[in-house]
Amino acid sequence: MKTYGVCIITILFVCVSANQWNYGHLGPDVWSEYYPLCAGKSQSPINILTACTLYRDIKPFEFISTHATKNYFTVKNNGHTIISIMNTAYEQLSVQLRGGGLNGTFDFVNFHLHWGENYKSGSEHQVNGIKYAGEIHFVYKNHLTSQMAVLALFMQSYGDHTKIISDNNDQTRDEWQRYFDMTRLLRSENDSVLLDLNVTSLMGENLQDFWRYKGSLTTPPCTEGIIWTIFTQPIIFIEEQLKLLRDNVFFEDYRGPQPLYNRIVYRNFLHETLSTIPDYNRLMHQVLRFISFFFLVTYATHEHDWDYGENGPDVWHERYPNCAGQLQSPIDILTACTTYKNFTPFTFGAGYNEEHNFTIRNNGHTIVGTFNNETYLSTLRLRGGDIKGTFEFVNFHLHWGENHRSGSEHEVNGIKYPGEIHFVYANPSTNQTVVLGIFMQSIFLQNETEKSSVHLLDEESRREWKRFFDLAQTLTDEDNSTVVNLSLSLLMGDNLQDFWRYEGSFTTPPCTEGVIWTIFKEPIFFVESEFSSFRRKIYFEDYRRPQPLYTRDIYRNFFNETLSSIPDYQCCPKKDSINTSFSTEVEWNYGEYGPDVWNEFNGTCGEIYQSPINIKTACTVYQSFPPFQFSPNYNQTQDFLVTNNGHGISATQANASAYPMTHTGGGLDGTFQFTNFHIHWGENYNVGSEHQINSIKYAGEIHFVHMNYETNKYGILGVLIDSNRSSQSSSSQLGRRIIKRQTSNTGGVTQVTTWESYASIVSQLNYTNASATIRF
Repeated sequence: MKTYGVCIITILFVCVSANQWNYGHLGPDVWSEYYPLCAGKSQSPINILTACTLYRDIKPFEFISTHATKNYFTVKNNGHTIISIMNTAYEQLSVQLRGGGLNGTFDFVNFHLHWGENYKSGSEHQVNGIKYAGEIHFVYKNHLTSQMAVLALFMQSYGDHTKIISDNNDQTRDEWQRYFDMTRLLRSENDSVLLDLNVTSLMGENLQDFWRYKGSLTTPPCTEGIIWTIFTQPIIFIEEQLKLLRDNVFFEDYRGPQPLYNRIVYRNFLHETLSTIPDYNRLMHQVLRFISFFFLVTYATHEHDWDYGENGPDVWHERYPNCAGQLQSPIDILTACTTYKNFTPFTFGAGYNEEHNFTIRNNGHTIVGTFNNETYLSTLRLRGGDIKGTFEFVNFHLHWGENHRSGSEHEVNGIKYPGEIHFVYANPSTNQTVVLGIFMQSIFLQNETEKSSVHLLDEESRREWKRFFDLAQTLTDEDNSTVVNLSLSLLMGDNLQDFWRYEGSFTTPPCTEGVIWTIFKEPIFFVESEFSSFRRKIYFEDYRRPQPLYTRDIYRNFFNETLSSIPDYQCCPKKDSINTSFSTEVEWNYGEYGPDVWNEFNGTCGEIYQSPINIKTACTVYQSFPPFQFSPNYNQTQDFLVTNNGHGISATQANASAYPMTHTGGGLDGTFQFTNFHIHWGENYNVGSEHQINSIKYAGEIHFVHMNYETNKYGILGVLIDSNRSSQSSSSQLGRRIIKRQTSNTGGVTQVTTWESYASIVSQLNYTNASATIRF
């Protein structure tokens, strides 16, 4: 029997000074805890999806002549970046900016750089998921209105000098060379130099085409209301120039893209270039409204020709081409894109509940746990979960980050967890690899702050992981190892029911594809103080960011998916089939964005085989069909979760895996399983059905949705609701036809025996996502 202790989750409030933020343990993922604006809905940077941009005729910028003159700048290492401000000790004319759709005259404030660990990362903004080697921000302010504007230019790095020569922008490159040469004097915080620079030369000549949006500062306090201009053409640099900057001043000082929410990105040029990756060509409907065992070898071979720094994920593909494939992991699981599928449960070997000696080792990339006792290895086998055959345990290992808000490799609707545990299995007969991924969630114990809430913590799992952390944090050097007695059952925890499934790859080189991924929905909870102690002593930041999904499917084994509250994550690149759970999608409705314009959002709605139809009985043809055969569970009383999904009322089984309802026959091929039923109705007794018979409408229509999971075919049983003029009941005449209304409440579940009592209950679900559990 497992014991559970009551732990107190707290929100940590700390007063920090202006310098108590960074890009490490006090990095971007936790800035919002100290600077609330950093969690706002107009944050920068963003990933510019070119398919979502709108054209706007914006006047060109007018750079006042002082841009083209030499000015003296104090160039300083401020602990976060290299920032350049005009030196007030010299009498200099103000560098000003007008035009470009800005109101008034803007004075130059500073320029600064953001760069990363290699030539494929460093920019804050991205374009269709593409990063640049760096990004330069020229900051301006209108002192009459206090409005701030930032002009941003990407830094593109090339090792090929012929590419540089063809670029023919030597004046800009030479000016930046003088700047980079001085960085050797700026290695420590507060180091500064005096340098005369020409802003026009620094900006270059390609300032015609740009994107425009309203955002924020990309560093604390993350003040919003900033007008951003992102120029499409980067400044071209020789890689040796940027390497000089990286070698002298290493910051990795860039924030990742933030959600766009309902903001619009405008462009001042007519013809936009779309991405070749489908993930980045999904047009946000919000915009439309406005107009194998090989895994062990991975750790044993070439361990030092890749890392998470200079030889990090953005350049892995240069040595390991698979890392640029179209089936790469991890991914960001967009719940709006998931599809329900009925999976068989996992079956774990008898040894899972027993303790065994595991060797845990620091391999230079992570802490990996292996089991070397061949005698008992068979007791750790894995079956089920719709994976074919028997899988042998290979290892488990961890991915974690710099703080309690980052570290997981997979994300869910853009949400990161503090870490992620991978349990790796392989089928020796087929060389198929399977990975079970479990998120690590961090909680704070009481007495760290005054504000707290209660959460149940699995004490046995906590103690098991604490034993792991206590030993693992002593493995501070590569190849350090030790032996610890552990139970896989306790390490995995109890919440292994709901999961997502997709086909992906190893998340480290060689990035071998064809890996079957299972990501469990529920995380394991850890005590932050125990996790942070491990994090401080074994610091890797060993996680790869999400990769493009391309055309892959993500399946889930549970019915009711939760959508994100952030619009960016509510649309799906290829959501053009029926939604089996009828989950809320705000892109369509029965009003302004009703049936007549659905085809504008989803081309399938404009095709020729659409429903409903008007059944003209004179045109029907007789055909003999075998009767439907329904499984016994149709006659069993069971619980249903009834939900207002924003379009109607949908009912799904609360425990479909235990009580599957299937039918055969009726002229359909194969076995069809019940997924949900929902009702369509209208404003009065003679309108509401979707189908008509000889143009006659009925009061409503019930759809019982079934699916054949072998063929991915749907079968819907439609039942018309008849009502007569004398009935004034909103629940129609159905209930009165059967028996008088009967309801009872059983342990928080309302039991109903008539359609009328069902209608009475669901009529109270009068807002989106309202739900109730009903037994019938």
